Amino acid sequence: MRIFYLEYHIKLDTVFSIKDKRSLRLRLFNRLKKNFNISIMEEDKRDSLDYLDFGICYLAPDISFGDSYYEKIDLFISSNLELGSSIIEVHKEII
Repeated sequence: MRIFYLEYHIKLDTVFSIKDKRSLRLRLFNRLKKNFNISIMEEDKRDSLDYLDFGICYLAPDISFGDSYYEKIDLFISSNLELGSSIIEVHKEII
């Protein structure tokens, strides 16, 4: 059994208030939780309007399954971002 931890850093260009950011974050997190068996939490830069940083954690029976699950999650996040938003960096850790 392996623990996978993903850390996403996303640049937001279409957010003009904390309320907009919270709405975008909740929509994305709810879609992710609905489609994947993961734990997710916002991390740094909570008051920043320009960035959204969050971590995802999940269990996998082996590394190959965890990697394919990561690819599905990454594709899902990329396709569900608002226009003008982009993934800056993804950090993956396997424990």
